[in-house]
Amino acid sequence: MEKSEIYGVRHSISEYKSYKKILDSDNPQGPIEESEQEKNDLSKEGIILAEQEAEKLLSEFNPDDDGLFFVSSGQVRAMDTASIYMKVAERKGFEIVCPKRSRSAYSDEVSEGRIRKIKNLSLRIDNVLVQYLFMPTRSVDVDWEKVPAEARKKWEEARKIVENKNYGNWGANFFHYSEELKKFFPEIKSAKDTFDVNFKNLLRLIRFGHDKIKESGSGKNIKVMAFGHENYIAYALNEYFGDHEIKNCEAIKIDVSENSIAIARRGEKVELND
Repeated sequence: MEKSEIYGVRHSISEYKSYKKILDSDNPQGPIEESEQEKNDLSKEGIILAEQEAEKLLSEFNPDDDGLFFVSSGQVRAMDTASIYMKVAERKGFEIVCPKRSRSAYSDEVSEGRIRKIKNLSLRIDNVLVQYLFMPTRSVDVDWEKVPAEARKKWEEARKIVENKNYGNWGANFFHYSEELKKFFPEIKSAKDTFDVNFKNLLRLIRFGHDKIKESGSGKNIKVMAFGHENYIAYALNEYFGDHEIKNCEAIKIDVSENSIAIARRGEKVELND
């Protein structure tokens, strides 16, 4: 096989149950522990959207020629989205290539271990309240009595910067303000931070995967379906296309050949220096 195709898909519309659980707890500044996430995190609209977009994307492939390998972030909303795409793929008769190990108890539960968790697709959320700095709504439903006074003061100062020019959605606010707000909360992994770590490492992983697919000698074209988040993809899209937006269930295509990597989205294609 001379070329590999990877489709990076942002997760569907989520209810963010794990975030809300932490915000309602005695420690609203707590982290998201991957093994303790709330399950089934897509909204009804998110389930419908994922099914529709899966049908649309998979209609571009041929079950006779193409096999699919599913990888995902460890966040439940991404795994839930991946499992819907996998169910649609099975209905269409696609071969699902299984990993040796899923590395995720939730994948074992929702896909019998056929979705491989990838660290570079996953997010590390150390402080849930900080994530709410970027919310488009003006108020955050939190019991401020449970937040230390100094932390609340910093949060309110940082939030004023966002509200001075609110871009109307979490992703846009995160893209524009995450680097600046690190001066208040150094633990923030900004859009550039996640690009430098998650996305660049993902490209290295894609090259490794391409080599492994070649070595496998599979008789089918193996298309990798990778489910993740806007945090690191938005910065990459802005770098390569001048536009940071990626919608729920929107896919970007990454072509890997022997000597190059190219990214395509919305009819545009950019060759990267590999």
